[in-house]
Amino acid sequence: MIKKFQNPIVVIPIIVSVALILRLYYFPYDIPLTLDSLTYFWYSIDLSVTGEFPTISKDIPTGGIYRIPNNGWPTFLSLFMTVFDFENYIDYMNLQRAISVSISVITIIPLYFLCRRFFNKSLSMLGTTIFAFHPLIIENSIFGITEPLFILLGTITIWLFLSKNYKMILISFIVAALFTLIRYEGLIIFLPLSVLFIIRYRKSKNIILKYSALCVIFILVLLPMAYIRTETIGHDGIISNILNASKFYVTTATSTSNTTEIVNSSLDERNGLGFIGLGFFNLMKFLGVYSLPYILFLVPFGLIKIIKNKNFERYTLLVIGVSMMLVALYAFSRDIQDPRYLLILTPIVSVISVFTIDKILNCIKKQKEVAITICIIFVVSSWGYLELTKTDLEYEQGAFEVARVVYEKTDIINGYHPEDKYLRPIIAEFSDEFPKEKSLLPKPIKLINIEKIPSTTKLIESYRNDGLEYIITDDVGTRPEFIKEIFSNESEFSYLEKVFDSKDYGHNYNVKLFLIDYEEYDRIFNQP
Repeated sequence: MIKKFQNPIVVIPIIVSVALILRLYYFPYDIPLTLDSLTYFWYSIDLSVTGEFPTISKDIPTGGIYRIPNNGWPTFLSLFMTVFDFENYIDYMNLQRAISVSISVITIIPLYFLCRRFFNKSLSMLGTTIFAFHPLIIENSIFGITEPLFILLGTITIWLFLSKNYKMILISFIVAALFTLIRYEGLIIFLPLSVLFIIRYRKSKNIILKYSALCVIFILVLLPMAYIRTETIGHDGIISNILNASKFYVTTATSTSNTTEIVNSSLDERNGLGFIGLGFFNLMKFLGVYSLPYILFLVPFGLIKIIKNKNFERYTLLVIGVSMMLVALYAFSRDIQDPRYLLILTPIVSVISVFTIDKILNCIKKQKEVAITICIIFVVSSWGYLELTKTDLEYEQGAFEVARVVYEKTDIINGYHPEDKYLRPIIAEFSDEFPKEKSLLPKPIKLINIEKIPSTTKLIESYRNDGLEYIITDDVGTRPEFIKEIFSNESEFSYLEKVFDSKDYGHNYNVKLFLIDYEEYDRIFNQP
């Protein structure tokens, strides 16, 4: 029986199946996409419906939603949106998530081959389990965003580049270009690949010709999409974003003016030291989050072993890993609070972790049994972590139902972030047909930013002429005091008529919607 678990033809499908089941268990089937994933969704739908790349138009009320630097993922999605024919927009959104989940699971296969560059079959299969059951990888895979495809292409790039066959290396640069099209930050991988290639083949007589071919093929893959982006959104989305990022970093890091105020951090000093320090602070913080529940115990020894034992393949992992970490450092320097920037490191981290597992197994007699036990620990600990951090889907479903009620009643409402995020996708539900172009869908609700509004009367007076008819309140602790007051003491506001209370419908999200009685309001405040 144990021998069967040494056969990758048997074990890899098992790992894939369990990883898929775990992802489907947390799959939010009836909840729409929001934020970045929603933008990718609209883009892919528009592209599939019109057959043309969406452009920015000042004449369209929703113009500007496609000011995204990375259209590789929604372009890829559009191929599937064209093939499938659904009538419900939620089905299309579930398709987007399903594709993301599938890609995440498929990554297990090239990762196994990447591990094989360093280890035997048994250890390589252990390496795939580290990736397959990393909780942040599982969570990210159901969001329908860019990371799963980004990680897949990054894994394939490294695997191919470590080949001794020049043709395989050439293909790795092609995949690296596709990698860059998914997220422009991927361009940074070109530099370490170039340096490593030159070092590796520095004694070759035709190294200039070979490297030139790699550069040409890399550029040729990027050019068509760069041209399309320039024509549709005004910039290539690759070099332009790299230059903007560099400009931002230099300007913010060297400025003592108000420029640094765009960095939303708790640091008092906003000079260069504060900016860079913020980046390292957030990097350390999210590395800690990313390392749970088991990476923290596996990586340190593996890193030491790589550094001590000079080897081109191992140094390749280290150099590429450090390069990609610089991208995360830049994002964290801008105080972007999201560990997803570290997920691209997971294939590399998985390989590094196996060095530690190899050391452990070499110190134990019953290696096969212990290896199986380690795999079980990975699965169980990951599941436990996911259970502790999982999204309350009933709460989210309640927020979605509330968004439907709000959208039916009004065109303008006070913001109630983050629960108001569902007001953006809900417009598809009120369209006479779907799929159709985003610009032809009903207009989204106008959300009023109430952070700086001191009172209910100020809110009403400021937006009365804009058509404000309703005020929404909930029991979220971060709301302004006047919103909390309305929610808790509604009887004190005679000019507000409650038209919806979520507790009447059994939602976990506690919210109340009030209609403003302007006649009563004017009577109380002596308006003419």
